[in-house]
Amino acid sequence: MKWLAMLLMAFVVSACQTVKYTFDTRVQPDGSCLFTASVHGDSTTSVKNIPFIIPQKWEVKDESTDTVSGSRTVWASSHLATVDFINQLKKNDSCAWSIVERKYEMNKKFRWFYTYYHFELTYSKLMPFDNTPITDYLANDEILLFAGMKTNYMAGRDSVDVEKMKEVILKKVFDWLQQSMFNEFVKTISDMAVVDSRLPFTANSIATKRDSLQTILIDTERDIDKWALMHTTEAVDSLQKVWGNFSDTSKLQIINGLADYTKKCERIFKAISASSDMEEGKLELPGKLIESNVEQTEGNVLEWNYDIMQYFIMNQEVKAISRVTNTWAFVVTAIVLLMAVVGVGVRSFALRKKTA
Repeated sequence: MKWLAMLLMAFVVSACQTVKYTFDTRVQPDGSCLFTASVHGDSTTSVKNIPFIIPQKWEVKDESTDTVSGSRTVWASSHLATVDFINQLKKNDSCAWSIVERKYEMNKKFRWFYTYYHFELTYSKLMPFDNTPITDYLANDEILLFAGMKTNYMAGRDSVDVEKMKEVILKKVFDWLQQSMFNEFVKTISDMAVVDSRLPFTANSIATKRDSLQTILIDTERDIDKWALMHTTEAVDSLQKVWGNFSDTSKLQIINGLADYTKKCERIFKAISASSDMEEGKLELPGKLIESNVEQTEGNVLEWNYDIMQYFIMNQEVKAISRVTNTWAFVVTAIVLLMAVVGVGVRSFALRKKTA
């Protein structure tokens, strides 16, 4: 739901104007495709805002689309030998939307009379921590709301009730996020302690003092950039409140050991920072569209829209199958059948003549 994305974004200091990303895939009968990526944002929008590094020889163009607001759109496109080439594009880490992981699959299946095109696009779940089930915090309908999926949970409620429910869901989301980060943090430092006995704490002492550590690290502040769990230096300071001052060597060891944890936290921060942005997907398949899980279709063209929260807690998939009629196969089959019928007729006529 867009309202939840906007609420989350409101608590991130660095959030800025909404940006719209469009990824357009036009599959050709031979299995190749014309792929176009575009970004629509403010006047500062440039090719640097495209989520992947643009290869050489790609066509790039930009234009101001609204002289009043100063908005700008940038395109990058190329004809690719296969859809799989999209998966090989290198991420542009300077763009927040580059954290979105997509996997394109395209299978062309020849079946004599028809050729089938099976397309599948998977958006991988962005939440990097799996240690705390979201079902411990949100009911099923609340999860559907968070993921932007259909539910009648808000139906028939007045505006006051809806606002209260939004606030309740938002609090649960922040509680879940922070608890997930805390559980991962504790697991990480416990694993470090098992490997290195020189650290100022042990796995057993961490388990014993877990509640004290949680009291210090869990923050009621909704701006996640201010959470101690988001910053290794502040997290180490919190550890010292429990185990006393550490040596510079120990501090450095702990900070280095938390490197992977820190990257995952940055992933969460980037996702929420981009929660007001949108992605529009477009797909055109050869022939007649015979099956898809996308509601918005026109002929053999499919369109869908996602904000980043829709694949924050679960994978999202776009699936479609189209069919091209092989006219030549019908013609060849008809000729072969005709020849067979004629052959049988000639043979039958010859046998009757011989016996006469």
